[in-house]
Amino acid sequence: MANVDDTQSQVKNGDSKDAEVKSSSGDLTPLEKKIIRQVEYYFGDANLDKDKFMNEEIKKNEGWILLTTLLTFNRLKAMSEDAKFITAALRKSTNDLLEIKEDDTAIRRSPSQPVPSAEIRKQDLQSRQLYVKGFPTELTLDDLIEYFEPYGAESVLLRKDIKKNFKGSAFVLFKTAELAKEFLTAEEIKYKDTPLIERLFKQDYFKKKQEEKLGGKIEDIRKKDEQKKKREQEEREELLARITRSSVLKVTGIPDETPIDKIKEFFGKYGDVAWVDFGKGDDHAKIRYATENEAKVAWDKALEEAKDKKVLFDEKELTGVVIEGEEEETHWKKFFESIQNRYKKNKPGHGGRGGKGGRGGFKRRNAGDGDGASKEKRSRND
Repeated sequence: MANVDDTQSQVKNGDSKDAEVKSSSGDLTPLEKKIIRQVEYYFGDANLDKDKFMNEEIKKNEGWILLTTLLTFNRLKAMSEDAKFITAALRKSTNDLLEIKEDDTAIRRSPSQPVPSAEIRKQDLQSRQLYVKGFPTELTLDDLIEYFEPYGAESVLLRKDIKKNFKGSAFVLFKTAELAKEFLTAEEIKYKDTPLIERLFKQDYFKKKQEEKLGGKIEDIRKKDEQKKKREQEEREELLARITRSSVLKVTGIPDETPIDKIKEFFGKYGDVAWVDFGKGDDHAKIRYATENEAKVAWDKALEEAKDKKVLFDEKELTGVVIEGEEEETHWKKFFESIQNRYKKNKPGHGGRGGKGGRGGFKRRNAGDGDGASKEKRSRND
C-alpha cells in the first residue's frame, strides 16, 4: 500500500457518515479514537477508491486482511503494534463498518456495508471533498485533524511540495455533502486568528489549476471554436442561397446499367430535367429539375398519368421522394464540391499525363451541370 497514511487520516467513519466514533459508555481514550479513525479510513470509501494494494488484498480471502499486514502501514504502526489492543479498540466503535475475527488475526469491511459502485462513489466523493488553503506550514496532520473535527470532516489529506514539506493547503472529505457545502459557503472561516484564503470543491480546484496552466490557450480554443461555428454558418447560408430547393427527386427501382439518356428522356416528360446522377451499383437515381418545387410537381404528374398510380420503368415499379432538409443540404454540398474538384483536376498542370485528369474517365454516370469532360451526354445545358 502506498504510504497515504503518512499524510492523511480518518477523522470520522468513511461510510456511516452521521455516526460518531464512540462507545456506548463514552470511555474511548484519545489513542483508541485515533486507531479507530485510521483503520476505518483504510476500509472506507475514499481510500478504497484509489488504494490498489488494499483492493488486491480484499479480493484474496473473502475480504479479510491480516492484522500483521495492516501493521506494516506506517501511521497505524506508529500508534500501536499491539494487535490485541488494536482489535479491542476497534470493537468499541459503533459504526458497524468492520468485522474482526474472533482470534484477532484479521479484519474486513462488513458485508452489510459493501463498497458502492465506482460511479456512485465518484459522485458522492465529489460532493464532499473540498480544497482548503491558508494554514501555517508548520502544522502537522494531527493539528488539521483536530481543527476539522468540529466541522464534521471525515478525512484530511495534507498537500506537500516535492521535498514533502506541508504547503499550507489540504483536501478535506466531509461526512456529508451538506457539511461540505456549509463549510464552503460560510462567510468567513479562520484558523485561530487567520482567515482561510481559499475554499473550493476539489474538482473545481483542479479545473482552476488546469485553466491557469493553459493560460490563454483556453480562450484561444474558445475563439477558434466560435470562428469555426461562424464560418460553418456562413458556408451554410451561402449554400442555401445557391441551391434550388425541392428540385431533386430520388427514385428507387431503376435497373442497373440503364443509360442516363433513357432516364432523362423518361423523367423529362414530367418536367425540365437539369441533371441526372445514376452510378453503377447505385440503388437509386437522383433527378434534378430546373426550378424550385418542380420535383414534387413532376412526381405527382407521373403518378397521375400512371396506371393504378404505379410508375413503371422497363416494367419495374418505381418509388420516388423529394429530398428535403438535411439530406437536401448534404446532397447539394457534395454536388458543389464535386464540381469544384473536377474544375481543379482539369486545370493545366493537374492530374495525369497531358494535364487532363489522367488516363481514366469519370467513374459516375452524370448528366448535367458542368460535366463537359464526361463521356456521357448532358441532360441539359445550364
